Amino acid sequence: MSTTSSYISSSSAPVPTATADGSASSSDTSATRLAMIMSVAIASICLTCFVWQSIQSYKLLGKSKWSQLSVLAFCQCLLGTVYSLFTLAAYCLSMSCEVRAVAEVIIINISDVVLQVILMHRFYAIKRRKAVLFVGITFIVALLVYLMVALAAGDIQSFMVGNVCVTGSRKYLSTTTR
Repeated sequence: MSTTSSYISSSSAPVPTATADGSASSSDTSATRLAMIMSVAIASICLTCFVWQSIQSYKLLGKSKWSQLSVLAFCQCLLGTVYSLFTLAAYCLSMSCEVRAVAEVIIINISDVVLQVILMHRFYAIKRRKAVLFVGITFIVALLVYLMVALAAGDIQSFMVGNVCVTGSRKYLSTTTR
């Protein structure tokens, strides 16, 4: 029995498959190796960009005397750097798929909250309406509550297919009667 893993591939490239024990078949070794090389290359490019953005936003911190937006932009860049480092480390170190999935969910969602705060701050600076603040803060708090509930009650299904972690959808705890 074989299951197909989720690779982005053109119609002419073979789709790697895995056997029931999770190991890749011999015909798919070159495709898996190429996918791994491409993934590391893309993650390295992202890391380079985030490090550059972190350096530039740190310089902006000094010029703007630690304004709120500069601090938030710096945090956004640092979170991107941490995420890129974590992604590269995951290729080199043997981490469980669950740890990788939970860490990535936390980093991405915190980064999203920081981005939403920056956008709300800029929009409020233009419009100067308290209704904008109320709606913006409501959405940000809702996102934070969702993140906490999802991490506390959700179960991330993540497993290895070949050399790739595949993350499934969340299962939420619910009360069911039997």
